[in-house]
Amino acid sequence: QLLKCSVMRANFILECVKDLDNSLRERGSRLYVVTGDPVEELPKLWKELGITHMTHEADETGEPYAVQRDAHVKDAAKK
Repeated sequence: QLLKCSVMRANFILECVKDLDNSLRERGSRLYVVTGDPVEELPKLWKELGITHMTHEADETGEPYAVQRDAHVKDAAKK
């Protein structure tokens, strides 16, 4: 997605992500950034990190891809 936006927007997004990671690290946590299909990648990360609980924000766009993706991720989390 960053390839499809302006340099200024890409830099802004990267600065925000770095700031979020720094804030999380100050609290003893960190931000993990993973690329790929979330239905495939998240279960790997959950297993690797020993994740037992998940929270998320509901997608408000109603985009068919997002609705389907979220349903598949929820199904994967139940396994």
